[in-house]
Order: sequence, then structure tokens, then C-alpha cells
Amino acid sequence: YKSGLPASPYPEASNYIESSRQQLAQGILQGAFERAQHGGLLLQKVCNGMNEEFAASLDVQALILHAIGNSKEAASFQAKSLAFGCQLKGFDSYLSIGSFDKMSAYDIGAGNSADALQHLRAFSYLVELNCGPHHPELCSSYLKMGQIFAENEQTQMAMLCFQDSLMRENTDRLVQAQAHHALAELLEKVKQFREGLQQEKASYSIYKNVLGEEDQMTKDSNKNLERLATLAVEAGRTELKKGNVAKEEVGQQICDDDLLDFDLSDEKEKKRGKKSGKKGKGKSNK
Repeated sequence: YKSGLPASPYPEASNYIESSRQQLAQGILQGAFERAQHGGLLLQKVCNGMNEEFAASLDVQALILHAIGNSKEAASFQAKSLAFGCQLKGFDSYLSIGSFDKMSAYDIGAGNSADALQHLRAFSYLVELNCGPHHPELCSSYLKMGQIFAENEQTQMAMLCFQDSLMRENTDRLVQAQAHHALAELLEKVKQFREGLQQEKASYSIYKNVLGEEDQMTKDSNKNLERLATLAVEAGRTELKKGNVAKEEVGQQICDDDLLDFDLSDEKEKKRGKKSGKKGKGKSNK
């Protein structure tokens, strides 16, 4: 079916908006903003803004405002784009889904974590509804939600989000590494050092394979591993001194090959020294 209607109600406005995108890609923010604004005004006069190109002009303006640090105003522009997208294509359309994702980023930039969570939840729900539970974007969205919960001291909700992020299929290995690291930080916070060490080890392995040993993120992860291993050993020794666990149990918890082959080597050496000393005394007495 071929329609006789033009692709745009005002081709000149579409040219302005396309030009704004090109200037934005080149880093010419002021020119891009002015062109997107002018194109949007033309469309408002012709069709009262009821066109996808008008929503696109608002998207460009919001992105530029966010880039210059005015995230609060950017969220306002993106909310208008969302409203037009819902009217034009529906609440579960690609226009609306994209707007929810962008609004969450602008809300985070503006320090409005409550609205950011609301928009991330809407984005995750619509992506899963339209694309199924294995869409790669879900891994990132749950990671972002977990980071917001963690910043607001809601540890349990943050852990659930990070675990959900890791259960999703993900093509971006670095996002997966970030989720492992974020979960390790939370486990360290609640003094579950052994579990945290396992998560950080998974993060380090990804950074090492993807970025190489010389990358700063790999080096930082390695430092976290050393710190968590030390904390795990100290926690085990504390429990041993209190008499809450047996030596064999502490060894099993801390000296697991699954971790980093950290062990209570000094404790073992002392034990061996005592045994050898007793044998020597026994022989001399004979």
C-alpha cells in the first residue's frame, strides 16, 4: 500500500532536525540545540507537534541539556517527548520505551533517584513485555536499579537487582563484571567476605580477559581481591579465637581453592612446628 501523504508534514522541519543530529555528533551543541528547537517549532505550527519528528526534536534538546549539566531540564523535555510518543504510538511502543530509558539517565544526573527507579522499572517491564526476559538491555537496567538502591542504603533490594542482572543473558561482558563487583561490595558491607571474594574474582576474571592485566579496572579489581582475601582470613581467625568454629571448618571456609588459594599458611606452619618438636623430644628421651 502506497500512501500519497508526504513522509513529513513539513520537510524543512525534518531537515532542521536531521541537521541538529549531525551537529550533535560533531560536538556542536549550541548549533544542534538551535536547529532542533527551530524544527520543533515549525512542526508545532503545522501539526501541533503530533508527529514523530517533533518527539525526535525534543529528544535532541534533552540530550544536549543533559550534556551541559542541566539534567533536571533535560528530564522535563524528555517527559514531553514521552507524552507525545504515548499519544502517537502507544504506551508500549519503541518511542515510549526509549523515552523511559533516557528519562532514568537524566533523573540520575539530577539526583532524583525515586523518579529514576520508577522510569527504570517501567523500561524493564516494557522491554520484557515486548522482547522477552532474555533481552540484553535488562541486564543493564537491573544493574542501574541495584546501584540506586545501594546508594540509598537499601542493601537487600540492591542485592536482588544485582543477582537478577547476573541471571539475564548479556552480550556486554563489562556490564556483567560491574554487576559482580557491585555485588561483592554489598557482601563486604554485610561482612560476607568469602561470598564477596567469589564475586570479585568473577569480576577480575572478566576484566583480565576483556581489558588485559595492565588496564586500570583490572588492577583495581586485583586490589579488591587482596583486600577481601585478607578480610576473609581475619574473619576466620576471629571466629577461631572465639571458639565458634573448628579449625577444619575455618580452613574449609577460607582456604577453598575456589577463591584465590589464600590459606592459613602461618597457622599450618606453627602446627607442623609443634608436631616436629614433640617428635624430637620423644626421640631424645629414648
